[in-house]
Amino acid sequence: FFALFTKVNAEMKWSTTSYEIWGSDQSNTVKDQSALGVAGSYIWIWDSTDVQAEITSQSSSGRNNPVPKSCSPNDEVGPCELFTIFPKTLTDSASKETLEEVMSFGRWHGVTKDPQNRYVTANVFAPGGGYLGIVDATTKEAVALFRVTEMTYEKGDEQATNRSVHMSFWNGDGSAILVHNLHGKAVERINVERDDIGTITSVSFDKSATVGMGKGMQVANEASFFEGSNAFGNPLLGSMKG
Repeated sequence: FFALFTKVNAEMKWSTTSYEIWGSDQSNTVKDQSALGVAGSYIWIWDSTDVQAEITSQSSSGRNNPVPKSCSPNDEVGPCELFTIFPKTLTDSASKETLEEVMSFGRWHGVTKDPQNRYVTANVFAPGGGYLGIVDATTKEAVALFRVTEMTYEKGDEQATNRSVHMSFWNGDGSAILVHNLHGKAVERINVERDDIGTITSVSFDKSATVGMGKGMQVANEASFFEGSNAFGNPLLGSMKG
């Protein structure tokens, strides 16, 4: 999955506009897993000028692969590992488990950028996981991390209990994120507040906005958010509403 982000120089000369290319690698980055795409993953971020230089290079012997950008103050280059952006020490507001202890935090399925071109969602798609993160597209640091509602519903003659985040999308003005809780058979919403220049100042999971798409649906486990500091030492935002 790829996403493109424009980046304009200080003089705002659009003729010199470059952009970033974000690509997700859904491989496990935690060893000895019993299944594919269930623990960790990578995001690769390249500058378009580096990619263009590679494409237009006339000498195959002189070519160098574009260097991916870092997402951590401790790394000079990427790729960016999922547990680096969202540290294992983050704590679930409901279960009080750390991100290292919870299940199925893996398979960065893709990103969607906001209308302001400043933030992206991190859709983490490992089955049974249900994680949705927000990342600052400039600094590459985590802003927030949520876990969607776990639902119980009728599946044929039986009942199923599950959740997952397949994808999410920003609304037109960037004041909300609509989340596709695929295995929970629901659409959910995160409210986003910003200051006058578009910086996110608060995010809240709006439980009253959840719309179930299944039959005989009940809440098995409420949605939650993660608390703690990101790789830059800044506290994550997050709260519950409704």
